[in-house]
Amino acid sequence: MHIIVGAQRAVPLQSADKNICRTDFLPYFLIFLFPCFLVPLFPCFLISILATKICFIITRLNVGGAARQAVALTKHFQDSHLIYGSLAKGEVLLPEAEDLPAVRTTRIESMSRAIRLFADFKALRRITAELKRLKPGIVHTHTSKAGFLGRIAARRAGVPVTVHTFHGHVFHSYFSRPAARMFLEIERGLARKTDALITLSESQRNELTEKYRFPAAEKFSVIPLGFDLSPYRNLPERGKLRGELGIPDDAFTVGFIGRLEPVKQPEIFIEIISKVKGIHGVIVGGGTREAAARQLVEKNKLEGRVHFAGWRSDLPQVYADLDAVALTSANEGTPVALIEAAACGLPSVAFDVGGVRDIVSEENGFTVPQDDITRAAECLKKLAASPGLCRKLGAAGRKSAMEKFNFDRMAHDLENLYDSLIGFRC
Repeated sequence: MHIIVGAQRAVPLQSADKNICRTDFLPYFLIFLFPCFLVPLFPCFLISILATKICFIITRLNVGGAARQAVALTKHFQDSHLIYGSLAKGEVLLPEAEDLPAVRTTRIESMSRAIRLFADFKALRRITAELKRLKPGIVHTHTSKAGFLGRIAARRAGVPVTVHTFHGHVFHSYFSRPAARMFLEIERGLARKTDALITLSESQRNELTEKYRFPAAEKFSVIPLGFDLSPYRNLPERGKLRGELGIPDDAFTVGFIGRLEPVKQPEIFIEIISKVKGIHGVIVGGGTREAAARQLVEKNKLEGRVHFAGWRSDLPQVYADLDAVALTSANEGTPVALIEAAACGLPSVAFDVGGVRDIVSEENGFTVPQDDITRAAECLKKLAASPGLCRKLGAAGRKSAMEKFNFDRMAHDLENLYDSLIGFRC
């Protein structure tokens, strides 16, 4: 006779002579069986706090909101592990990821944003093996590729709970229509098998459940992004970046912060700057569209007004030298640059896509219809002509950002969600 607890086998109760007195059974009862009777008497969140390891999986640790969240959560939850893939060409490692303990991270070189069947299958096998080794109670995936491979691997490894965060989606403006449709059907299928789905805003949840008809709407929770915004409370002295780029101290300067990729439409940002006389634009970031963006600047003779700053780690200094921020994306989840700008007291002008309205309102900036270059230029012209309006919008944005997008609030919301999922499994 044996006692089986979970997947582990206890020491045989039957001795060689097959004679065991009842008192010999007592230690086994106390160690293995008695706690099982007590479990219903204790809140399941105690079990989750004491016994649950969390494994975060993300496609890559590039500069962006998804990676910042995954890294911050790995540092926050002590018994957690982070699995991540390879950076794309031209991308740089998120600075916050540089001090992650190696023992708590696993890099899967074959996992990348690109669609490569053989490499993806190899990554799936590797992630599955890693999850079997780590034995987490929860797998929480971020971004599309990691969400696909990570959730399949979690099921293969027998992980009890899976969670996925949508930091945006790829159902338009990234791939061809047939490819986007295929990804949509894959995500719908995965949603049925995922214990909890997180969106960063109400508008994003409504888009997924209503426009894209995701099943299991009851699985969706809205947990806005949260960051350590303390570096933006007291900005450094203005002037360093302007001095590097040759921007006059009194010039109204607008920032574009992010990847230079087709979906971000940096060329449209350049066109908007060209339509407002006297203002300057600073492009902070890099990517596959940088060469095309530079060519457009040269073609329109804007070298003196549009400046390329590359990737920067001193973002507080960058924002200190800006007067406003513009966002020209065709598709977004919750744009981190708009949150940072608001925390710095800067107004924003942004295309009305994705979760932009959850950050920018008439109280702290302007939203304009997607690709409406003329309207966006008019808004920037209005800001440039009214320093008082900039201060008013900036103050409202700072108050909202500090309250809504702080890290402690996000971590608390996630802890409650994890506990409810573990409790349900109990």
